[in-house]
Amino acid sequence: MTNSIDTGNISDSEGIAIGRDAKSYVMNQHFYGTKHHFYGAKRPSYKPPQLPNLNSIPPPAKLPPYSRMILNRNQYFTGRNEQLKFLAEHLLYTTRPQSTAVIIHGIGGVGKTQLATEFVYRYGQFFEGGVFWLSFADKTVIPAEIVSCGGMMAIRPDFYDMSLKDQIQMVKNEWADGKKRLLIFDNCEEPTLLKNERLLGGDCRILITSRWADWGKTEGNKTLKLKKFPRKRSVELLRNLSNIQKPENDMTLNKIAEKLGDLPLALHLAACFLAAYGEVISPEDYLKQLSEKNTLSNKSMEGQGVQDNPTNHYLHVEKTFDISYEKLDHNDSLAHELLIRLAYFAPGEPVLYELLLATLDSAREDNSLLDFLEAIKRLTNLGLIEQEAKKHVKIHRLITEFIHLKPKKDSPQTVVENVLLIKAIEANKIGVPSRLFSWQTHLLHLTDAAIGSKSKKAADLCIQTSNHLDSIGNYPEARIYLESALEIREQQFKPDYPDIIKILSHLGNLSRVMEDFEKAISCFQRTLELREKIHGPNHPDLGFSFDNLGNLFLAMRQYDEARLNFERSLELRDQQLGSGHHETALSLDNLGTLLQIMGNYKEALSYYEKSLTIREKQLGLAHADTAISLNKIGGVVELMNNYQMALANYRRALQIREQLFKPDHPLIAQSLNNLGFLLHL
Repeated sequence: MTNSIDTGNISDSEGIAIGRDAKSYVMNQHFYGTKHHFYGAKRPSYKPPQLPNLNSIPPPAKLPPYSRMILNRNQYFTGRNEQLKFLAEHLLYTTRPQSTAVIIHGIGGVGKTQLATEFVYRYGQFFEGGVFWLSFADKTVIPAEIVSCGGMMAIRPDFYDMSLKDQIQMVKNEWADGKKRLLIFDNCEEPTLLKNERLLGGDCRILITSRWADWGKTEGNKTLKLKKFPRKRSVELLRNLSNIQKPENDMTLNKIAEKLGDLPLALHLAACFLAAYGEVISPEDYLKQLSEKNTLSNKSMEGQGVQDNPTNHYLHVEKTFDISYEKLDHNDSLAHELLIRLAYFAPGEPVLYELLLATLDSAREDNSLLDFLEAIKRLTNLGLIEQEAKKHVKIHRLITEFIHLKPKKDSPQTVVENVLLIKAIEANKIGVPSRLFSWQTHLLHLTDAAIGSKSKKAADLCIQTSNHLDSIGNYPEARIYLESALEIREQQFKPDYPDIIKILSHLGNLSRVMEDFEKAISCFQRTLELREKIHGPNHPDLGFSFDNLGNLFLAMRQYDEARLNFERSLELRDQQLGSGHHETALSLDNLGTLLQIMGNYKEALSYYEKSLTIREKQLGLAHADTAISLNKIGGVVELMNNYQMALANYRRALQIREQLFKPDHPLIAQSLNNLGFLLHL
């Protein structure tokens, strides 16, 4: 099958008018090289140079005669070497007899037209039949674009006086002569414009630029998804185009590139702005401007300071995105809702379908999985979002800022916060941090964004983020978020608010693990004072403060102080709760741990066995805390060389944990590790 172009239904009289307009259009365009008009005479032949090795990218060169190229080459084009080789492989080095099409697709501003232009100026010389650039941005002028190509080929003197039908037929005949030629369809956003009919024959190679992602799997066609620049290339472009060459500026240029999401269009505009106003605006000043408000509101993102427009496209980021946004059906409420929700996740980071689907209004009738997937497909084909991996989608940083400028019916940030908060609570509760890894970046992003609001939800997010970071051993970051939660809670509530005591206790334990003992003592003493103030000196809740202080002194190897606090905790619980209460078992465990560390294994075992008896009676034979006691007994009797008893307790602890938790739970790993080590002895 061959590729074709949908030229629409236009009468002969309309065709003559379009043809004459096309002649005027052609004669007023700037072309690379000399125009050749050999009407009625034999046109000179063109012999292309020898093809270089595929891995060798040729330098720019003049195009074959009769070519139509309406864009100039961008002298600051950088990177994309692998993409140029891909295009060369499938457009130039292929031996397919039928027409071959390669589609470059990606979001607006990613550099599709720039790449196609660079390919033309480097590889166009090797197409014997010439290179012909057609704009497909407006399908109503495609016929005039084809006629313009015919005008450049100087087919016959009366070409512009012919009907459109005859003009296109003449061009088609030329393009079917068997010569290898390159046709570029720039901004072809409707796959239906290419039909599998008989418009293009011969050996035409077609290069398409498009935001549309779903081009199907037509035989012979290849797709190339163009992504944002690697950071190294972004900085290189900023440096070269702005002429900021001092190495000490590279860190700032790196941050500017990050702020712009490494989008080539935005980088080009930023570099031009810095080049134009560099005498009064330093890179640091410019970065500050970008950070103070919505990036797209900065004058640089509207083209201020740009002297050259190599693609003839909008030099305005917001307008570039608006092209895609305006094509989204205003009645497509599901796609609109998904796009807005997605704009409040971490920009540029993959979002799991499950998370995004959870943000939808549960009352909607059209939020089935099938409808959801179709809406994702529509947004992807408009170049507003990108499919990242299986069941993941992402949105570019600048498109999120574009969406933030649009009016909204509800509070999408609050909706997304609620979903992630619920998911984080669930993940932290079951104690398997790996279940949060795939969207950890989004939790951090939402939490960071919420902190400034000083709301109750902001504190809740800080607490859950801290809990997660604590569980994966990132104690410094965990403490920072917990300190933010404490600051917010203290602004909202009185000092004796229960949540403040919990945060202080957690903060103290984090500080203990980090060996910041001074901070830990301060936190634990404060919780003790608050509990005494609320409950009096003999309330069992004070036992938790004494436990924390005991563990702190244990970490500091001040065993006497540790024992005093553990015994005070046990005394309180015995008196207030009874010797058989499950919280009393906690005090017994702590004392047993201290004695085990001090080498008093027999006494430690006595405390552990008392704790086990309480837990089996109060909580049950298969409770998680019962498994803790069994594990502790196994540990101490192993040290006493009673391996059979240790093995029995380790196995029973594992059995309980396998009943309660999924196979990837850390406590199961702990039990397996204990058994493995013992059996290895």
